[in-house]
Amino acid sequence: LNLYDTERNPEKVKRLLELDEIKSRDLIVGPLFMDEFAVVKQYSLKEEIAVINPISSNPEFIAGNPRALLFQASFETIGRRSAEYLASLNLNKPCMVFYDHTTRDSIIANAFRKRASDLKIPIALFREIPKENSALLTSILVTPTRYDKWRNPVDFSLKRDSIGSIFVAAESELIFTKVITAVDSRNEDIKIIGHESWLDKPGMDLIKFEQLGIALAAPNHISQVNQSYAQFERRYLAIHKTLPTIYARLGFEFALFLGTRLNESDADAFDVISKSGKNNGWLTFGFDYSSTKDNQLVPFMSFEGGELVRKF
Repeated sequence: LNLYDTERNPEKVKRLLELDEIKSRDLIVGPLFMDEFAVVKQYSLKEEIAVINPISSNPEFIAGNPRALLFQASFETIGRRSAEYLASLNLNKPCMVFYDHTTRDSIIANAFRKRASDLKIPIALFREIPKENSALLTSILVTPTRYDKWRNPVDFSLKRDSIGSIFVAAESELIFTKVITAVDSRNEDIKIIGHESWLDKPGMDLIKFEQLGIALAAPNHISQVNQSYAQFERRYLAIHKTLPTIYARLGFEFALFLGTRLNESDADAFDVISKSGKNNGWLTFGFDYSSTKDNQLVPFMSFEGGELVRKF
């Protein structure tokens, strides 16, 4: 194992790749950022050395390189799995899809739409909503058309019982909180599907997440009552005098996954990982590389009794 600091400098990466010791390596881990990765991609293609990114879900890291892997589920996989989870609920009603104008959100939303089409899930509305225009969501979902005698809305331009779910492919708090508030105000059973990153936002009303049965794609979920995590946290705290960050947790999981897989076989590193199939994780739920280039295992979590519980 050789470690190199790229200093987030593509020129430094080029110089490192000229070292003779690199040519004898079976696998390159990283770099983590796209501006550096372009250099490594060229090298990987030329020398036929496998390369894996441990933290990114961006499919650009594996595009056009048959020797590239993602440790994470790609944005496309998250979108596909979200459609498959929705199909498993058998709601038999149309779905709405909202996303921000970011590359991440667009990839997830379009992958969801394609897989939903395959699964015969009708899409009532597929709409890009820039976070600057998030007020549009209120207009779409809860424009009232009729009130009771106390001036509480009892019907809306979006008719009751006309949709069964809303897939929100956005990380922006301005967008997903508008959807949550709108669904809550409709007082109607509409399934919201989102992403675990929502929980990182300060001030989230987790009680509302449970009341509405919101489901979150959670590829990096780590249970705080996991015994393996408790041991890792104690050791990390003893050494570093602080609690582990999400990157420390992922780094630990990645190191164990990679070391275990490579120790199992002397075969080509790319084949060992990409054909390793389904395996349990140490901190996370695990991995699924069934002849794929990214992790296909995407659990979905909802709150029950104040705890996140796996639903799919």
